[in-house]
Amino acid sequence: MRSVIHHRPMRSFAPAGAILAVTLLAATPLPLPDPHASAPRASWGASMHHAVAAFDTEAEHTIIIGGIILERNRHLAVGSAIGCSIGASLGAGAGAALGLVTAGIGFAAVPAASAVGCGALGVAGAAFGSTLDAYQMDLSDLEDDSH
Repeated sequence: MRSVIHHRPMRSFAPAGAILAVTLLAATPLPLPDPHASAPRASWGASMHHAVAAFDTEAEHTIIIGGIILERNRHLAVGSAIGCSIGASLGAGAGAALGLVTAGIGFAAVPAASAVGCGALGVAGAAFGSTLDAYQMDLSDLEDDSH
């Protein structure tokens, strides 16, 4: 019995993964040591501790900045997520109903209908959420901190 792998060769995504890895590594700024520095060489453990501490500090900054961005755009994010889930449900339901009417042929449209519904209502939810975020920013400008 022949296996599926020998029957049909699978496509390899290794070149795309390698290109992504090289791009990410090239975009990451790495501090290069000064070759003319006369400082004594640190031990391997101390240099690893320094690298982990620097990574931890950068990760904290990234989390804080991401949290600020998400806090300022929370209605947009939630509106798009809710719109996508409702749109996907409606699309899948419409595809299933079409499948019942067409004796099963329409069931093939369920994934595409779900994706279209997610995209359409996700964009609509994001548009509605962005207006709420803009309204909230306008209200925060009016707050008086004098009391």
